[in-house]
Amino acid sequence: MHLQSFLKKLFTAFASVFFPPVCSGCKSNLSGFEKFLCSECLNNLPVFEPVLGHPIHGQVLGGRMPLEHLGCFLRFTKGSRVQNIMHGMKYENRRELALFLGELFGQRLKQEGFVCDILIPVPVHRKKLKDRGYNQAALIAYGIGTVLGIPVSEGNLIKNRYTQTQTKLNREQRMLNLKGSFELKNYENFKGKHVALVDDVLTTGSTTENIWEIMREVPQLKISALYLCHARD
Repeated sequence: MHLQSFLKKLFTAFASVFFPPVCSGCKSNLSGFEKFLCSECLNNLPVFEPVLGHPIHGQVLGGRMPLEHLGCFLRFTKGSRVQNIMHGMKYENRRELALFLGELFGQRLKQEGFVCDILIPVPVHRKKLKDRGYNQAALIAYGIGTVLGIPVSEGNLIKNRYTQTQTKLNREQRMLNLKGSFELKNYENFKGKHVALVDDVLTTGSTTENIWEIMREVPQLKISALYLCHARD
């Protein structure tokens, strides 16, 4: 056991010399005290001010659902460092990065006084979960929950139908693509609660709207939506 631990530490030290960790934003080598992001990227993240109730976010959903709060942490633009960060988080198995970003988001939410009863990550279909190995929305939610002391609920909201990628679809096409793909179990667990849906990217809001359509049946339920980034201005 001790030999395995020693070999693991030796391999980690070897890898850090020949394959030093790089910043997820700008791809520069990280120094010993930096984690996931270099100091320049971390200190210059394009954070919305405020992260809750910013008018730009409200324009996307256009009042189509009565959310208690709508929050987004980062501005996403093509070719930006945020795009690099998101790509690493979603497609390069950077699980700890998702947790870290969730914690950063949680710190901002705490500063703005956000509270709710339960965090619910937007689920992915079991096929995508098997292919990727994790749900980045869930990791973001756990990061937020760690800072705010709010429990995360997985397994009650499920995606029961595999859908095509939505990258090139408009809002109407996305709504049709997602229609009937979500299911809420154990309704009684959420009666009279304030829940916050957590996802990685806000684009058209169609995912949130589809989920809201099924959750609105829960008596006295209040819903907020939290996104790590907003992909349009």
